Amino acid sequence: MKKTNKIKNTILYLTATIVLLVSVIIPMPTEAKVQLAPMPELLSESAILYSVNTGEEIISHNSAEKKYPVTVAKLMTAILAVENADNAADFIPLRTEMVELGSEISAFEGEYNSAGLTYGQIISLPDLITAMIVCDADDAAMAIAVYIGRKDLGGVKDSYQKYDKDAIDHFVDMMNHKLSLIGLKNTHFVNPTGVKCDNVSFSTTYDVARISKEYLKYEFLREISRISTKKYWKPSTDTTGSVTTPADVWTSQNELIDTNSQYFYPNCKGLIAGHGTRTFHEEDFNDGVPNPVVTQDYAAISAYGEYNGIQVVAVVLGTNKHNAFTDIINLLDYAFKNYVVHTYVQSGQKVAEYKVKNAMDDCNTYLNVVADSGGTRVSRIDELDLFNHVIKMNSSFYVPTEDDLFHTYLSPKATILKGDVVGTMDIYYNSVYLDTVTLYAGNTIEGYDPIPPKKQSAWYIAIDWSSGIYTALIIGLIIAAFVFIISIFNTINKQRLARKRYLGTKRKSASRFYGKKKYK
Repeated sequence: MKKTNKIKNTILYLTATIVLLVSVIIPMPTEAKVQLAPMPELLSESAILYSVNTGEEIISHNSAEKKYPVTVAKLMTAILAVENADNAADFIPLRTEMVELGSEISAFEGEYNSAGLTYGQIISLPDLITAMIVCDADDAAMAIAVYIGRKDLGGVKDSYQKYDKDAIDHFVDMMNHKLSLIGLKNTHFVNPTGVKCDNVSFSTTYDVARISKEYLKYEFLREISRISTKKYWKPSTDTTGSVTTPADVWTSQNELIDTNSQYFYPNCKGLIAGHGTRTFHEEDFNDGVPNPVVTQDYAAISAYGEYNGIQVVAVVLGTNKHNAFTDIINLLDYAFKNYVVHTYVQSGQKVAEYKVKNAMDDCNTYLNVVADSGGTRVSRIDELDLFNHVIKMNSSFYVPTEDDLFHTYLSPKATILKGDVVGTMDIYYNSVYLDTVTLYAGNTIEGYDPIPPKKQSAWYIAIDWSSGIYTALIIGLIIAAFVFIISIFNTINKQRLARKRYLGTKRKSASRFYGKKKYK
């Protein structure tokens, strides 16, 4: 007996050991987790990765910290130029709108970027905007400010050839008013260029991202911000045609779109970049106390990236050229590796199936519910399971009962046709409402009308009076009742007469008796 138990225990130990070894050597399959690309280590003092699709901050690094906007201020100058130009459709400035350049193109203190514009030159407004954006031209920005400022004030105050400070001040007021319309409170401009002067402009990377999003609304501005190099042929003043017209070459400082640059990034689709060396008074924006004069490399970049439907803006301020472009590339890489445009419901996608209880065809009893068209959302690749929905069927198609809450009845017409609107579906992402889509019948189901319950009615309504049996029976009952009533009346009358005769006989007998006694 002991030997048998020992053998059993040995077998059990061996079995357990084999199972353990198998579980170690061949592990149970587990659901693979989505791996995100690591968060980039940023070198800039302030940076942001902003989703144009959703308006959300994907990465924020001191994005509310005030910095000098320099180059990126020209984005707002370009927006106002397009909005106040003589436009064709879709805010595309007309090339017939010409600007005569005055002394404002050289009204700078210290260093500035030039598009090669000359005093007295006449240039179209679209070309002037292009020069400002492509090569970060400060002279073009000043010319735009004077022209648009004068235009908004209602005309030219003095000669075109004179520096018009009133027009520039008015244009700067327009810039700051536009900021208030967008809802930005941490940006203030003192000139149309962003160049540092005694009064300093300031902004934040978050505000620059919002301004960039506003900029991207205009097709003309999107297109010119993608230009890497452009030749501008100056109009010739020679009427004989023997003089060759000189050309200005406008080269973008946005090396993200330059195929010959080490910073070239194929998914960058434009906006603006500025970099160089500037000497200025460093200033603390919190208390306004000026610090000593410093010279340092600077870079200000706002880059628009687009890939597989993902639209983002990356902005960096407060660093040198190499760090700025490196940070921009890392930010854009992070967005395109970790985010996707998720379509939460496709047009024609089947979203539900319901059994139809009064379907005529036993082989076709299930109604396929399909979506009309859905929206999309930029989502992180590890958060796609946060989408959910709630289906609401129309009451004419969906009639829940106590014993069957998940089946449908047909509409009163007894047939559901393919394409009938049968309900709606609310879409949620992480419990936040996103959209409502229309639901349609994906197939046709023929049905029969359910038999309505019989209503209680009077007995005489339910009788079929067209039948002779019912008629004869009723007549017979009426005659019998009449005979019965007559017989009762006759019986009562006979009893009354008999009682009357009895009472009359009794009175006669009594009178005889008393009369005889009296005469005796």
